[in-house]
This record gives sequence, C-alpha cells and structure tokens, in this order.
Amino acid sequence: MVSTSGNTQAFEKELLNVLRFGGLDDDNLSELVTLVAGFYTSGFQNIRVFPRGIPPVVDGLTVKGVLDTKTLSAVLADLVTKTPRLSGVWLFPYGVPVVDVVGVTVELGATVQQSSQIGY
Repeated sequence: MVSTSGNTQAFEKELLNVLRFGGLDDDNLSELVTLVAGFYTSGFQNIRVFPRGIPPVVDGLTVKGVLDTKTLSAVLADLVTKTPRLSGVWLFPYGVPVVDVVGVTVELGATVQQSSQIGY
C-alpha cells in the first residue's frame, strides 16, 4: 500500500518503488504509474494500488480509492473520457441515507486488441 502524503513526484517515485517487483515490465509500469499519479492529483483519497494478474502474466493495475461526492462527477467524467488503457470502473456509495463519499475501483491494463489481431 502506498501513502498519499507529499507531492505528485514523490507519490510517483514511491509507487514505482513499491510495484517494481509486481511482474510488470518497466515501460508498462511507468506508464501505468503516471496514470495513477493523475488520479492522485485529481482528488482520489486513500489510494491503494495492486498488480492485476497472476505472475508472470501481470498486465495491469487495480486502483482503489475514495472520492468526495462534490468532486465525483468532474473526476469521473475525466476518468472515463481521458484515461487510456481503462478496463473498468466500479463505484460504491458510502453513507445512509445521504451518500457522503464514493468508493471507486479502477482497472488499468493492456490495450484492447482488435479482432483481426487475435485471429478471429
């Protein structure tokens, strides 16, 4: 787990350090960490990042965090429309009867292959 204190460069460096043995190749890892750092700057709180896959075939990251309801719509719109290599987004509201925060799970990974590339 990576703490979210400090600036973006420190966060990115710490995340690279933690995930360097996660099974991702260096180029793929650096690109995914840059995307996760963008989530950090957009307002994600309590970020947790996990490699996605079973070694030696790790192809992405699962990012879990919490967003305030005030920033949810803007962050979610940017996340869905501007994030490359986005595999999935799940939301879970916390707070009864009024939602205070929303748990967000984001999966980042390998780009989607077109059917002609995979032999169909």
